Amino acid sequence: MDDQHPKLPHQDTLSRREALRLFGGLAVGLALPGCSDPDTQGAQDGAPQPSNDAGMDAAEDANPSDASGEADADDPSDAHQDIDPGPEDTSDDAQDPEPDADPAEPDADDAGDQPDAPEPGTCTLTPEQGEGPFFIDTGLERVDITEGRPGTPLRVGFTLVDAQTCEPIKGAAIELWHADAAGIYSGFDEEDGNLIDAAGETFMRGYQLTDEHGEARFLTVYPGWYPGRTPHVHVTILFGDRRLITTQFYFEDAISDMVYAQAPYPGPHDTRNPDDRTSRRNNGPGPDPLIFTLTRNGQGYDARFTVAVDQS
Repeated sequence: MDDQHPKLPHQDTLSRREALRLFGGLAVGLALPGCSDPDTQGAQDGAPQPSNDAGMDAAEDANPSDASGEADADDPSDAHQDIDPGPEDTSDDAQDPEPDADPAEPDADDAGDQPDAPEPGTCTLTPEQGEGPFFIDTGLERVDITEGRPGTPLRVGFTLVDAQTCEPIKGAAIELWHADAAGIYSGFDEEDGNLIDAAGETFMRGYQLTDEHGEARFLTVYPGWYPGRTPHVHVTILFGDRRLITTQFYFEDAISDMVYAQAPYPGPHDTRNPDDRTSRRNNGPGPDPLIFTLTRNGQGYDARFTVAVDQS
């Protein structure tokens, strides 16, 4: 019995060092199989347990990072395990700045320095001028007012609108009259200031009613000139019994120069627009607001003007 079952040393005979080695070796032996390579697991299970000192040395060799407290540089995951990126910064300062959608607004104090913009839906009021001494109410409603007299062909078109709304005015009577190519007014004699006696004549006179677009058209000739006046045409506009406007319209001097270089005109006019006693009256500084817009049309011209009147 004694040979088959050797007895452990008696507890009383174990020294403190021996007891520490005995139980330390058992602890290390239990820990090492979980960390060892599977191929050597069986060998380790059957191997004698090392002492406490040898187990500590083996554990340090197997896992140097545990002994030193430093991460394994060869393992990328270890290199970032202890790095705390901190909370994400979502403040406005952390975001990329974006350009303003609109340019900066001008200072409100600067608005007073800017010129006033015209009000929407309004048209510039056409200036009035005198009727002159050669008006006759002929009562002739017609488009062609030449009565066959010669001159450079001129087609005149007016558009009549309300100055407050820019809406066309229908049914107004636009009366037009002017001198012929020789500078003579029909219906007057020399005592009335005409160049020759043309009493009883009605050439270069007539009226037209505006249509639904506020338009009226005339066929005539480029007016001639007489001493002291630049070339011009007279217009008066009636709506029922009410007179809306009486004024005069003019031509660019450069175009008049070309027209007057041809027959049947008597030659260059002696008074140009800036020197005319009427054309600049009440118009103020700047371009003359009563100059026709002219375009070439074959051997003649088309003249257009939008007349804006106050109906209030």
